[in-house]
Amino acid sequence: MGSGASGASVASPAIAEKPVSGHPLSSNGSSGSIPEVRARQKPKRSLPSECDVPGSRQITASLTKRGKYGLRLAKRGDNLWRIIEVQDDGSIAQHNLEHPDVSLRVNDLLLKINGEDPDISILEKAEEGIQVEVTILRVPQSIAPPPFATQAIKPTNL
Repeated sequence: MGSGASGASVASPAIAEKPVSGHPLSSNGSSGSIPEVRARQKPKRSLPSECDVPGSRQITASLTKRGKYGLRLAKRGDNLWRIIEVQDDGSIAQHNLEHPDVSLRVNDLLLKINGEDPDISILEKAEEGIQVEVTILRVPQSIAPPPFATQAIKPTNL
């Protein structure tokens, strides 16, 4: 290191040196290094799967509409809906009393409605007495984010 040469190259995320044999820019004509420019790519952002969180579980419940559902939902950036309120006077509250093992709670994520992606228009358009099957993801309360943490639009009342 004491040679005083200042020709050391510094690695850059966009430029790397690639050995090239016989390239005209190499010092001895037989091998050397030339800068290789790589396109900068944004790393693919993988959102943590909340299904993989220890203690989380999926629950499927059959709901029968009796009046209003009594839910307030917030849409997340990944197009899932988070339950932000279960109102005492709706059919969800009645369902929860009758079926505590498959109850819907605040912070549950709505994964499926009738086996399809969560399109809440199905719930909005459901007629009195119609049964709808919902699949939710329950994440342990200790690690569930606040309900408005990922909300991009105004909550929806059902």
